[in-house]
Amino acid sequence: MMMAGFILANELNKTEEAKVIYEEFLKKYPDNQLAGSVKLELESIGKSPEEILQKKIESKN
Repeated sequence: MMMAGFILANELNKTEEAKVIYEEFLKKYPDNQLAGSVKLELESIGKSPEEILQKKIESKN
């Protein structure tokens, strides 16, 4: 499910479909070792690398 969401978001630009897949993953597998990565994907979906980096910098300050 995580890979399906990743492909939808990053290769096919189907961000809304990816969000649904990611959210379903988190509902079904909240304690999975990939849950943290899925949460990060959800936070960064639809954002440019620059926006993601800026958010990281701001959260550290």
